[in-house]
Amino acid sequence: MRHLLLAATALVAISAAPIAAQAAPITGQISFGGPVSYSTSGMTTAIDFGPTANVTQFTATGSFSPGFDAGCFNCAVFTDFSYTGVGAVAPFELYTATLGLLTTTFTLNAITQSELIPNSRGAFLNLEATGTLTLTGFDPTPGVFTFSTQPGAENARVSFSATTFAAPVPEPASLLLLGAGLVGLGLARRSRSRAA
Repeated sequence: MRHLLLAATALVAISAAPIAAQAAPITGQISFGGPVSYSTSGMTTAIDFGPTANVTQFTATGSFSPGFDAGCFNCAVFTDFSYTGVGAVAPFELYTATLGLLTTTFTLNAITQSELIPNSRGAFLNLEATGTLTLTGFDPTPGVFTFSTQPGAENARVSFSATTFAAPVPEPASLLLLGAGLVGLGLARRSRSRAA
C-alpha cells in the first residue's frame, strides 16, 4: 500500500510540474479564392490554378487572426496537381502564403473525398484532403483542406474556394490524465497480485 501511495504522490508531482515550453498547435482556418481550371481524363483529374497572382484570401480565424485577416491579396502561391481518386499521394506542398513576417503552408498527404457534380453549365468539383498545416510561431498541426469550384464547364476557367482548418488534436492535459489513470490501474493490479 505504501508503494502505491508513493507512486501516486510522484505522479501528482509530475503532473503538476510545468510542461517544457513549446509552441502551440494551430487552431482556426484560412480560406482562399480565385480562378481555376480542371480537367478529367479517365481516372485522372488535373487542377490548374494558373497565375498565382489571381489567388486571393478572404477569411482567417483562430491562429491566423489577426495576422492574415488584415488582407492577403495575392499573397498565396498554389501548386497545380493531378490525382487519380481517393487515397494517399506523394506528399507535396499545396500552397504557401506569406504576409509580413507570417508564413503558412499546407502539405497534402491524402485525398479523402473527390466528386464531380453534374450541372447544366458543366460540372463542379468538390475535393477534401488531409495533410500538415504550418504557421510561423506554431507547431506543425494536422489539417484538412476543402476545395470546391463554382459550376462551370470542364476545362473552362472558373472560380474556386479553398479552406484549410486545423484538425482537432488531443490536449496535453487530457493525455496526461489518461496516462495517470493507466499507471494507477497498473499499480493497483500489481499490488493485488502481490497480496494474493
